[in-house]
Amino acid sequence: MRRNHRHSSSSEPSTTSRSVTTFNITLRGDTASGQAAIQAFQAFNVPYIAYNTTSSLAFSTLPLTSSLGTANFSMLVLGSGVIGFSAAQWSQLYAYQNANNVRLVSLYDVPGTGASASYTNQSTATFNSIVISPNNIISTTAAGLPATYSISFDSGLGLAYLGQVVNSTAVTPILTYTDSVTKATAVAACVYNFSSTQQQLSFFYQIAAWNVLITTTSVSATISSYTDAIWISWVSNGVYAVTAPVVVPAPTGPFFVNNNALIIATSLTLDIGAGAAVDVFTRFNVPYVIVTPPTTGLFSLETIANSVGNYSMIVLGSGGVLNGQISPAQWSQLRTYQNLYRVKIVSLYDVPSEAASGTVGYVTSLGSFSDSSVSTYIANASFAAASGVASTNNLSLNGFGTYYPAAITNTSAVTPFMYFTGSTTASLANGTVAACVFQFSPNVSQLSFFYAFASWSSATSGGLSNYSSALWLDWVSNGNYTAVIPPAPPLPPVVTHTVSVQARGLILAPGDGSHEYPEIIFQAYGLDYDVVNVTAATIGTALTLEITANVTGKYSVIVLTSGQMIAAFTNGSYLSTLYSWQYQQIYNYQQYYGVRLVTFNDLPTASVFANKLTGADSATGCSSTTSLSISPVGEQFTTPAGMKSSWSLIVGDGIAGGSCNFPASILNGTSVTPVLDFGSTTANQKLAAVYTVLPTGCQSCFSTLNGISASAATTFCSNSLANLAIFKTCVNTLATCTGTDLTKALSAIEGSIPGSCSVAAAVIDFGRNQQQMSFFFPMASWSITCDSVAHIWFQWATYGLFTGFRRLYFTPQVDDMFLTTSGNNENGIAVDFRLSPDDMQGLIDWQPDVNARMPSGSNITFEIGFNGNGVMEIISTTVDYTLDFDPDLTDTALNWKKPLGTGLTLWPALNTLNTTWGPALSADRLYSFFAGSNISTTANKFLWTSHTFTHEILNNNSYSDTINELTFNFRLASKEYLNWDGQEFWNNKTMITPGISGLFNGDALRALSDFGIKSAVGDSSRPQTMNADRPLYWPLYTTMEANGFDGFIILPRQVLNIYFNCTNQEYDAVLYNAIYKLTPPVNFYYILNAEVQRNMRTLALLSWQPVMFHQGNLRNADLPIVSFGSKTGKLGLAQQWIESVFGNFTQLVNWPILTVKQDDLTQKVVNRMIYETANVTVIEAVTVSATGVTLSGFTVSASTSCIAPVTLPLGVAATNVVLPVGATTEQIGVDALTIWIPLVAGATPVSVTFKTAVAV
Repeated sequence: MRRNHRHSSSSEPSTTSRSVTTFNITLRGDTASGQAAIQAFQAFNVPYIAYNTTSSLAFSTLPLTSSLGTANFSMLVLGSGVIGFSAAQWSQLYAYQNANNVRLVSLYDVPGTGASASYTNQSTATFNSIVISPNNIISTTAAGLPATYSISFDSGLGLAYLGQVVNSTAVTPILTYTDSVTKATAVAACVYNFSSTQQQLSFFYQIAAWNVLITTTSVSATISSYTDAIWISWVSNGVYAVTAPVVVPAPTGPFFVNNNALIIATSLTLDIGAGAAVDVFTRFNVPYVIVTPPTTGLFSLETIANSVGNYSMIVLGSGGVLNGQISPAQWSQLRTYQNLYRVKIVSLYDVPSEAASGTVGYVTSLGSFSDSSVSTYIANASFAAASGVASTNNLSLNGFGTYYPAAITNTSAVTPFMYFTGSTTASLANGTVAACVFQFSPNVSQLSFFYAFASWSSATSGGLSNYSSALWLDWVSNGNYTAVIPPAPPLPPVVTHTVSVQARGLILAPGDGSHEYPEIIFQAYGLDYDVVNVTAATIGTALTLEITANVTGKYSVIVLTSGQMIAAFTNGSYLSTLYSWQYQQIYNYQQYYGVRLVTFNDLPTASVFANKLTGADSATGCSSTTSLSISPVGEQFTTPAGMKSSWSLIVGDGIAGGSCNFPASILNGTSVTPVLDFGSTTANQKLAAVYTVLPTGCQSCFSTLNGISASAATTFCSNSLANLAIFKTCVNTLATCTGTDLTKALSAIEGSIPGSCSVAAAVIDFGRNQQQMSFFFPMASWSITCDSVAHIWFQWATYGLFTGFRRLYFTPQVDDMFLTTSGNNENGIAVDFRLSPDDMQGLIDWQPDVNARMPSGSNITFEIGFNGNGVMEIISTTVDYTLDFDPDLTDTALNWKKPLGTGLTLWPALNTLNTTWGPALSADRLYSFFAGSNISTTANKFLWTSHTFTHEILNNNSYSDTINELTFNFRLASKEYLNWDGQEFWNNKTMITPGISGLFNGDALRALSDFGIKSAVGDSSRPQTMNADRPLYWPLYTTMEANGFDGFIILPRQVLNIYFNCTNQEYDAVLYNAIYKLTPPVNFYYILNAEVQRNMRTLALLSWQPVMFHQGNLRNADLPIVSFGSKTGKLGLAQQWIESVFGNFTQLVNWPILTVKQDDLTQKVVNRMIYETANVTVIEAVTVSATGVTLSGFTVSASTSCIAPVTLPLGVAATNVVLPVGATTEQIGVDALTIWIPLVAGATPVSVTFKTAVAV
């Protein structure tokens, strides 16, 4: 329940002579009529309490009397007659009326219901406009109103109920509907005289705060409305009677007005039109103030009453909404201010024929439309001449928003300003009014636009040459701010200067979550960054781009996740969260520091691209298909990214519902370089490169081209020679395509319009070292396409110099070597499977073959976790060497934390075990394959790690069992047996725990640590085993609280849909379908394609996580021959997975694919976390000149000691670098040179110098 208390002061009149308090009650204050009652009470200074009774009051009886039995209220108002009271509550209400002679008003009642059932009846109707007139001279006289007047009923108020009087003795009509003969006697409001002490005034139409009634010449407009005057006078028994105002002589002046603009917005987060007004005023240097309509009281418009006004022009950001938000008293204040100071009002998104603003009777509404083909043009050449712009240009609205065309009914007081044209809607004829000037009196005028304005729309306010903005600004300012700005003087030449720039990224996002995409890319490379969400709370705040003004820039790359920074605000409007002056702040920063800008989801028609690009710029003009592809244009941008120069990716991949893409056409091939092209898929994707540069007179020829419409042609482009030939013939013979139009059309046909015509991304050079790479489609971190093209924009934007490095470590780990796995064969028959020497030889032969097909420097190698007890099971023919217990007895629920000091001990006493293995081991062919003199040709072709001896699950076992599992497995790997210990391929500090177990068993972790094992792998499907901050890149350190042990390292590892007990495609598909319950079932190639999609993204994001296979997945010797890409042969499931994933991935990149053993990979991941949390600061030395940007070196420092990598621009050789003491270099394959620099916490920054400055 919500209560709003309004306490009366001693100066207010007494509300009644009876023994009741001065409060008055409004029930159902949440309804439109309830809000109208509150507004009326405020206007007439009536103290009140309002109750929200949406579902019913929160108490069983109404709070009508005090604890002492005193009546609380002298008037009662129902915001809705259908209020949902119980019978007891109605009875209480009526009893209160009778006991205290208190009147009741119901502001939206239904005749003939409830207590009025035998007094009136009704029918319903919905009206476009109703005229309501008074029917009882007493009611209007008491209210201080004339006996005859009419008020307009707005169709937006819903149903009206036509009342008919049944009991004329007890019912007194107050208002009647008089708009037609059939409704002439219908009652709109009446008084029910239930008894001498129980009376009720009911209105049968909705009274709403926004429905301001039309005033007449004889009644003041300062009161809320005629209806308010009637019911307040009646319900208060005349205590709050309204009398005709005393005529006050008009002020005589002199009058002064400050040269400021007032923007009235629907909220301080700005509506769509207010945002456009801010953009225009900023660009034209007009000082402005933004306010919202006061909830009570009036606007602050004057410095000195009737003498000095604060504003010389007023703009309503969204007139259609503000019509209801601005109270009648505030409207009267605005009109009075206009009259006094000769100030004009512009309403940027208005609705025709609004009672609130007083335009009823001047124009009529022709409905509402959303038509992508609509344009506007200037209706009156004098307006155009005044602002110095051409009057013949059409401005396409590009399907932006809803339009409200109007027809003028009062031609003497309304002047058309803009017309609509080009509509495909039959009911919206060309020449209907799009904007007009209302001349309410000689000194009171308003320019209303009946379509939306937005700061990013080239049709409304984008660009200084824009006509709509130019016209209204010139009109509202009375020419003080001419819209035609003289050409700016030539900029001074760029003076060569050297500055410092911190290697750090800035991500600007409109608060919609889009920052996550560039954030994950910066994390992938290791470049530090800041995220600034520019939202309603921070809109208009200057950006902090420098560390020291004009000396050190804070960022080496800036990313806008939305080129126009569009955000949805709570009031339903969409606008940019960056003002034009903030964009200019970015551009100035770029020019001074030579820093590059990247934008996503940009529009080729944005004003910043004027004369450089064109194309679609609205949702109706975009391509929203999920199958539209992109491809690179040349090697200029792919080579630094280490990517192939020819590939194709689907734009909408991974984005729900596809994406809205905006293909662009290049108009200036000198300053625009295409980066990516959209692919073409349909016949309608023809000729747009020509169409977009053609005047209207030439465009009709498109209708002759195989049914291709002009509107469809504008969406895409191509160079269909056959269609061009038809079009050329048509243009040459078209009477309306002459002169310069013909020349322009023919030059477009002949191909003199430069550049690509279906651009997906481009670099735009604005001169003075201001460069921008813009993508004309949205980005998402879960899209393979977006994650792949990220390497293009990252390398370009950073100049290739950044903290971190690009490296792809890939480790295919195999669990359960030497064990036998129960599963099914290709016929679905249960079988046990154990790898053979033939299978392993197949892998040994395959590994160099696959690496030869990988990018230069690759060395994909299987890393195998073994279980020694699997060998014992094979050799136990005459002597039992095996440990005979179920290793799964210690299994538990995932992530169960074992209490310390508890757990099962499954191992028997060691002195009972037969450990004289030597003579018997040769009985196992697989063991013999890897042991002894075979190491150099077999074992060392792989990497090896421990997987425990028996595969005992470590979740609920004891410290001693864990030690035994390690001791016996390491013993088999010792020089006495397999002779792996001490070999380069052997891991003695890390392992793979069985089933990724023991990570929450503090006793097991202590045993591992005591044995020298410092790390084990986790499971990407279990977040509890992953680092929550950066799961793709950082390890997780166990804690006593979460795991029962501090400081053990968990290395992230990816799980796959290649299951542990599957040796063939058929059984893997059976399990997959059973797990995911798919109908119809899918085959293995479907599964493999899903694996490709998922893991290509992980690879593109440079994650170093190993992937998980099992021994059965390596079976290959007896499998059928299959083909994957260029490879044909007997391939196991793991090999098929690698061939598929990397066969696809290497179509995109030339990066070397590196495998390092788990000991080394763990150290690399640990080091990465250390230097990425060490606050490594790289300050680049940058020289900016008229010819470009050069780098002469950089300094590096850190707050924590570490060895930090810094990557240099591609092509910089180690011989051109002066290295600091202790630094080393690394360069593999096509990767750029990386310097590893030892840093001491807090020490003086270390310098790295280029012998010859590097031009970037």
